[in-house]
Amino acid sequence: MDARPGYTSAGSSEFLVDAAILSVMRPMTLRPLALVCLVLVGCGGKASGGGDAGADGRTGLDSGAGIDGGPTTDGGGNGLDASSEGGACAEDRVECAGRCVDVRTDPMNCGVCGARCGAGTVCNEGVCEAGCPTGRTACEGGCVDTTSDTRHCGGCGNACTAGQACRSGRCDSDCPAPMARCGDACVSIDADPFNCGACGRRCEADEVCSGGSCRGSCEGGLAFCMGGCYDIRSDRRACGGCGIVCEPGEACCDGTCRDVRSDARNCGACGRMCDLGTQQCCDGRCVTTHGSDPMHCGGCGMRCPPGHACCFGRCVDVSSDEVYCGSCEGPSCATGQTCCGGRCVNTRVDPSHCGGCGNRCTSGVCEAGRCSVTCVPPRIACGTICVDPYTDERHCGGCDMPCPRGRTCCDRICTDTSTDPENCGMCDLACGLGQVCRAGSCVSG
Repeated sequence: MDARPGYTSAGSSEFLVDAAILSVMRPMTLRPLALVCLVLVGCGGKASGGGDAGADGRTGLDSGAGIDGGPTTDGGGNGLDASSEGGACAEDRVECAGRCVDVRTDPMNCGVCGARCGAGTVCNEGVCEAGCPTGRTACEGGCVDTTSDTRHCGGCGNACTAGQACRSGRCDSDCPAPMARCGDACVSIDADPFNCGACGRRCEADEVCSGGSCRGSCEGGLAFCMGGCYDIRSDRRACGGCGIVCEPGEACCDGTCRDVRSDARNCGACGRMCDLGTQQCCDGRCVTTHGSDPMHCGGCGMRCPPGHACCFGRCVDVSSDEVYCGSCEGPSCATGQTCCGGRCVNTRVDPSHCGGCGNRCTSGVCEAGRCSVTCVPPRIACGTICVDPYTDERHCGGCDMPCPRGRTCCDRICTDTSTDPENCGMCDLACGLGQVCRAGSCVSG
């Protein structure tokens, strides 16, 4: 029996799927039930291209409505699911020898049950081919879309957990419009010929899915991609061409993926342009970064710390900045002034900021940056306090004139009261005639 391109014999029946007949599915995606009738004469006669019934009298179909090709393997796990609990396969699966398989990508059941792809070929949309087209990745013998396939999400073997869908190559729990959840996958119901307009609604073999309806061809300037019709000028799933999927946060603008979060020419949406001379696109919003926005001061995401204002693109502490004292509008402090609490002051004379911000004079008088006090004689002012220079051991005879250890300030003089006969034991206690001061006591000499 002659070998047909891309396919191998299917078990003892030597059934061969005619590659020429299967090729009628291009560019449409496979319609499994309709295809069985295409490749089998009369849906029950001999296989197309000849071939006798097997030894058991069968004519290429087993009792399970598949092709009798011997035991079906799992093909490495690609394109196969375990049978559903209720015994029925999911809407996008076909039962082959008691197993639910995806005949679009399963190299052991490519197009129909038992049709096995030959060495060096892969199963793409139910057709054995030499390689995968743009936008598809070869995973375990089948061509899959890693942007939406839950078993190969973002790459071969990266399977999403139950209840998740694969969106833009990432496992997610939600599907954005116009996509919808069909089983565990996010599908484009406006362009998917297997789920056209709703999950499980399949188009005929000679139809495409356009705008959620099965049609004879793509209309209105839409391009044919993977069984569906897409506007490659604006569709994120086919931006500029088939298989070009924009990343999250990007939009398709005139056939090019643009990050609308940061593109100043497409800020927040395609065609929404910022003022390129003064604005930047920050999180999809046109912002004057050299203005007063404290969230984007000088650039996107450059936030001013608490207590600071954004003054012409610079974060400023207006409570102390001498250029923007109090606000971004000023005033600027004059020479010799200091910004204290958002107010320009002269620290040489301001009693609330005497010598520096926050230094308050209790007397209410600041002179030359020092608080001035009025003292009752004989007290004198030392700094901000009144002291008695006659008795104060820290200011004995004058400000900041401390007595040595063990000495006492008596009459503006530091003396040793343990030996001074004029101040024996204490100030102004004088010893009598003929007496001396010993150990602070007057004794006869």
